[in-house]
Amino acid sequence: MNDSEFNSLLRNARRAAARLDFSREEYGFATRMHQIASTTAPDLRPVQFLRWWATAAAATATLAGITAAFTMSTAQIRDREDALAGFWDSGATLWNDSLVR
Repeated sequence: MNDSEFNSLLRNARRAAARLDFSREEYGFATRMHQIASTTAPDLRPVQFLRWWATAAAATATLAGITAAFTMSTAQIRDREDALAGFWDSGATLWNDSLVR
């Protein structure tokens, strides 16, 4: 395709695009389709309500699980710290007793 044929093709396309304006009809079509879809759609409010409750229950269970895991992990750390503190305190007590005698 040479340049003149290509330019002619583009010029004809521009002229055709200027004559075609369906914006008003397309807007009306979308509006009508939205109206039809909204009036014929089934009522999903009960389903959405049940989904909300299921989501709330899942979030509560997740939060409870995270809380339990955190509590158990901190209890183990606390037990280790108590054992270590007991070891060091008993050593200090023996050391202090040997200094006093």
